[in-house]
Amino acid sequence: QFLYFIGATMSGTTTNVGINGFGRVGRQALRASLASTDLRVVAINDPFMDAEAAAHAIRFDTAAGRFRGSVEVKGRDVVVDGRRIAFTSVADPASIPWAEHDVAYVLECSGVYTTAERAASHLAGGAQRVVIGTVSADAPAVVLGGNEETFKPTTQVMAASSDIAVALCPVLKALGANFGGVEQCTYTCLHAATSASKATDCTNSKDPRGARAAIGCVAPLSVAADVKAIGRVLPRLAGRVSGTTVRVPTTVGSMLDVVVTLKEPTSLGSIARALDGFAVATPAADQASAPASLNATATSPPRSQTTTADDAASPSSPVSAAAAQPASPKAKGAVKILGVTRDPVVSCDFAGESLSAVLDVTASIALPPVPGTDGAPTSPSAPSALSNGGAPEDQSNCRTFKLVLWFDNERGYAQRMLDVVAHTSRLV
Repeated sequence: QFLYFIGATMSGTTTNVGINGFGRVGRQALRASLASTDLRVVAINDPFMDAEAAAHAIRFDTAAGRFRGSVEVKGRDVVVDGRRIAFTSVADPASIPWAEHDVAYVLECSGVYTTAERAASHLAGGAQRVVIGTVSADAPAVVLGGNEETFKPTTQVMAASSDIAVALCPVLKALGANFGGVEQCTYTCLHAATSASKATDCTNSKDPRGARAAIGCVAPLSVAADVKAIGRVLPRLAGRVSGTTVRVPTTVGSMLDVVVTLKEPTSLGSIARALDGFAVATPAADQASAPASLNATATSPPRSQTTTADDAASPSSPVSAAAAQPASPKAKGAVKILGVTRDPVVSCDFAGESLSAVLDVTASIALPPVPGTDGAPTSPSAPSALSNGGAPEDQSNCRTFKLVLWFDNERGYAQRMLDVVAHTSRLV
């Protein structure tokens, strides 16, 4: 089990957070923030609803379930579990009064302001930094467990990448770190319906499949943005990852079916142990990057305490992940990223799952090497005793695996957005 060391703990400080766009991710970010002692949502803006509508949306949620805490409206504010949150309905992001509420970070969850320039409009209202809740064409992506070491203290606008990248990149990073590198990866994502999905058929010449009724069909969708996002988070994997996304008629819980070939042979059991407990740990204050002015010129991004295999690898070599820094998984401030299950689970069992991804060991398959290749015997071995035809969990001469990963594309993503805020706030 390994952890990456990032940033310094700012004892006794709380980072004030604002949310722009109170849709699916914005609501889940609020719910997730209530468990944090380091972050506090103090303001929400959505031009398409008022405080009463926001309070109702907090109380009742088809996918996430009913909120069990207290919610009330006082004037123009929403009070959630005793926390008073200012609510505004301003259309122009530059006019949102973030400064009145000492907002340091804005979670840009509207889906509208996705470029660095447009998202930077929030800075005019007094925010110090912005995290875009989707893929951005030009803002740098920061994914915890994927590339958090590339964050520069001078960066004011960053993106949380896509939900698929958030789920898959830490897995690929961990596999590369433990098994010599990732040679190739292809995935199929069975993705729950989103707010962009249509309840009934409509017309869309640019996306005719996406225009079909989400509750009545399984629909392959465009995946170019997700594949590109993974390559931006893990540049050494660019050109080595391919995939497709299939929208399925469920409201919560998504699944990644990943076929990955590793550089070094290993077993499915070893992969499970490598992913279980994978976390990002917060070091002592004296290990953090020195504070930097927003107006300073950054010469290089803060790095982890060890040289990464990505740094040492040539562009043509198999992808390797950052050499992990061993530490206790119970280290203070550790943020758990990945998990493992052997239970016979289904998609709805992961409603509210805050981990980026959970490996389903019993649904995954270790593909035994073809006889005569990869050091395998020249004659076929006895048929597998496993019903799926794969190698036993402890067979250690496999390099190709079919991994099943579960994730909540709303709650897990929102949690990582908050973790990015906590991470980067310790580095500035």
